[in-house]
Amino acid sequence: MNITWLFGNGLDLGFGLNTRYTDFYEYLQKSDRIDESNIIYKELSKDYRNGDYELWSDYENRLGVITKDFTSEHIDTFTNDKIALDLLLNEYLLQENNKISLTDEDKREILLHSIPDIVKDTKKVERDKMINLLRNYQHDNFFIKPISFNYTNTVSLLWSVKNEMFKNVRIDQMPISPYRCILKQPFYLHGTLDNSEMIVGVNDDSQILNKEFRSLKNVKDAFIKKNLLNIAGQGNFQEFIQIIKNSTIICLYGLSIGETDRDYWVEIKKRLLGENVLCLIYEHDSRYQPSHIILEENKRTEIKERFYKNSNTNEQEKRIIDSKILVEINHDIFTPVNSKGLE
Repeated sequence: MNITWLFGNGLDLGFGLNTRYTDFYEYLQKSDRIDESNIIYKELSKDYRNGDYELWSDYENRLGVITKDFTSEHIDTFTNDKIALDLLLNEYLLQENNKISLTDEDKREILLHSIPDIVKDTKKVERDKMINLLRNYQHDNFFIKPISFNYTNTVSLLWSVKNEMFKNVRIDQMPISPYRCILKQPFYLHGTLDNSEMIVGVNDDSQILNKEFRSLKNVKDAFIKKNLLNIAGQGNFQEFIQIIKNSTIICLYGLSIGETDRDYWVEIKKRLLGENVLCLIYEHDSRYQPSHIILEENKRTEIKERFYKNSNTNEQEKRIIDSKILVEINHDIFTPVNSKGLE
């Protein structure tokens, strides 16, 4: 049985890394490496002063939106300036990447606290739904596969705990059986900091608002994720599809589920239209404080609707998959057990 975890920037933030888009922008402001004439940086500066955007999906979306303000004479400059920002992002994240230090025991404790929590949903009916699905596979090995949307090595660090230290982990309330939890190698969908294949961009050409730009191969290659993945030549999108197709439980953690990753959400939706599958979305919102059962349900609905919108889910498909999506808000998992995890 395959349990797949998809990790976004929320994982790094939980470990104290300053990896928000706003952190990167503040780094640019202080850096002598940024060219003040960079036309994308100039536009981002206006956004920052207005306090308009804070998520990486916002940043990627803006890359496509601000193209409308330029003409054909800016094409080469625009493309080169985007590449310059990609390189500066790599430089910044390398600095943040070195802040985590974990022993094998730290890693094991974090995973022991986190992975079995898939059966600890706030709602009993959803806990039961997850447990009943797991019991269909009670005599199988459980293969735990992480997909990182990040470029940092946080996921690899956690998953580097020796399988011998993890093989006897039991997911709560499962009957005694010979199954084992086996950690599979992390998959970095968007590349890493050390392979020059970081993927930053929009989902497709419809998100490049300048119609002249969206027709040009060099612009599409620099700005559209699928083009960048094809250029990298690692088959990452095809591998993502296969992993999702073979998943029984799909967990989303620390992801904004934004429109610039639409193709990935569509693949998850396709899997949810099938049988024997659940999707568990862990949402963290420090500004949210539950105060009423209806308000809490409204928040869950809002998160589901974001997934539906950004996966092109129609009303008929919603009816099929709605009961297969479980939402947990501010569920404390994948965080350092104590302060030893941070330097």
